[in-house]
Amino acid sequence: MFRKPLVVGLAMAGALAFNSASGAMKPGEYLDGLWFSPTESGRGISVDFIPFAEGGGEIFGAVFSYNDTGENQWVTLQAGIEEHEFTGSGNIFLNTGGTFGFPFTPPQQVDIGDITVTLNNCASVEFDLDIVAEGTGYEDVVLDLIPLSGAGSAQCVYEQSFSGCPDFATDTGGGLRECLISGQILDQDITLTNDITWVLDGLLEIGAPNESSSTLTVEPGTVITSVPGTNNTFIYVHAGSEIQANGLPYAPIVWTSADDGFGTARAPQPGDTGGLAVAGLAPCNSAPGVELGCFSEFASAGQVLPYGGTDENDSSGSITYMQIRYAGIVVGVDAEVNTFSMLGVGRGTRIEYIQAYRSLDDGFEAFGGNVNVKYYTAVDGLDDYFDWDEGWSGQAQFGLLVVNDEAGSGAGFEGANNGDGFDALPRATPIFSNYTVVSRNNTADAAFLLKEGTGAQIWNSIGAGYGGQCVLIEDQATITAAGPAATPTGTIAFAGTFVNDCGTLFESPDQPGYAQDLFNSPAFLGTNSTANPMLDPVSLQPMDGSPVLNSAVPVFDLAEGLGSDNNQFFTPTNYSGAFDQGARWIDGWTYDPYGVQN
Repeated sequence: MFRKPLVVGLAMAGALAFNSASGAMKPGEYLDGLWFSPTESGRGISVDFIPFAEGGGEIFGAVFSYNDTGENQWVTLQAGIEEHEFTGSGNIFLNTGGTFGFPFTPPQQVDIGDITVTLNNCASVEFDLDIVAEGTGYEDVVLDLIPLSGAGSAQCVYEQSFSGCPDFATDTGGGLRECLISGQILDQDITLTNDITWVLDGLLEIGAPNESSSTLTVEPGTVITSVPGTNNTFIYVHAGSEIQANGLPYAPIVWTSADDGFGTARAPQPGDTGGLAVAGLAPCNSAPGVELGCFSEFASAGQVLPYGGTDENDSSGSITYMQIRYAGIVVGVDAEVNTFSMLGVGRGTRIEYIQAYRSLDDGFEAFGGNVNVKYYTAVDGLDDYFDWDEGWSGQAQFGLLVVNDEAGSGAGFEGANNGDGFDALPRATPIFSNYTVVSRNNTADAAFLLKEGTGAQIWNSIGAGYGGQCVLIEDQATITAAGPAATPTGTIAFAGTFVNDCGTLFESPDQPGYAQDLFNSPAFLGTNSTANPMLDPVSLQPMDGSPVLNSAVPVFDLAEGLGSDNNQFFTPTNYSGAFDQGARWIDGWTYDPYGVQN
């Protein structure tokens, strides 16, 4: 049975250009409308694409046709297609009889053959009809279709058809439209285009440490994956080079497991692929003032992956509307690649609308630097969701961190200044606002863990549901930097923030009672609360009557004072947490943001 009524129409001939070249392309609502063949007497198909929540979907087609005796008949088509594949197959049905009106009588539907649909680009789709049943009056036909009405134009980014791998990559063969890529790109700008599935078969380095500058550009809608079982399939953008990976709300960049939506039988798992590491020339307190004096833990087999410097405004490019699923490979003892790793990255870099999905290691980690982050979500990782150390002092607003699956674990925030020197300078002093950090499985971790001398200002946020602590402050160096609870320095601060329903609301082992006293400090003017935030159990938006509505306070850097330039990054809100009651910024471009597909 069809899952919804078909949109029915009659394709007509017209004088439009036709491109017969093949090319990789993912299904979407741009397929909806009328498609026709100018070379086959105007034959056409009315197409309707129905997406599935887990990716991919069904392509429905309807043809108002005639059999060999001249009788008009309806022929309908239904083909399933995986999320990242460019071909789909299904069945052809002949529909006869039936009546409209009351009572409605459905038509008789007979399976008469098989169909293969091939997606080429926004203006080219091929339907290969193989008629199996005898006596239908129909013959096999291949229809190379172009859009007539509506189809092909609505939010479609696939402008080019696949014509082969570029010279910096290798074709995997077999007509799969996949290109292998690895190695080091020096003094060259390369683009990962969306007509190709890009397969990492080892480390891909962009540039060299502050020399041989190169730029990696990734088009909207591009899919990246990796050869299974390879332990260094990640991308490292060196300091001095750039990444320009800018998806769109309706065409995000997707980096995922080779078992995710490519027709394989194995279910994807955390750690199936690598991650994105970007280096810059902003300060790192492991080697303050020394250009390229900090070194990545991801390096192996003689690699040197340095970062850091003195330029707080350094730019490493732009990353927007990007999902990375099932990342976090192990490269050595106590050395794992995170989903998103920012190493000495400066605030001149743009990072907005990024998702870490089911990571093996941290979802996002900043190693020093000053990079800012806006609109970040992570779900069901196996380690921490937002991690920082080596003096990161960026700003972050609008975040949704969710532990949903039974296997999910790790802290929401795990903030450290420097594990080798708790009071290393410059000290980590990030500022957060509008984060919702929730565990639905009572995981034995903390919503907000601050340790090893770090600072952190947490404004207008929510932490709830963790089996450990809502707020955990560790190490005397952390407490000393924060100052007395009654008169804090502002290095650690809470304002407009709600914590609720954790195993323990507050804990500070080195000075019992300090975490609670600091949260309730008169210096924060009673803006914090332990009340139930009353979040919708599905959407995590505040319900009617929630105390987080109209609870927000204006964000500024306590070190600079009210009205400082540093608060210009933050969008004013009147609510605490990631969402208001209206539209959600995660809608459309994310994958399974609450973890319900696990």
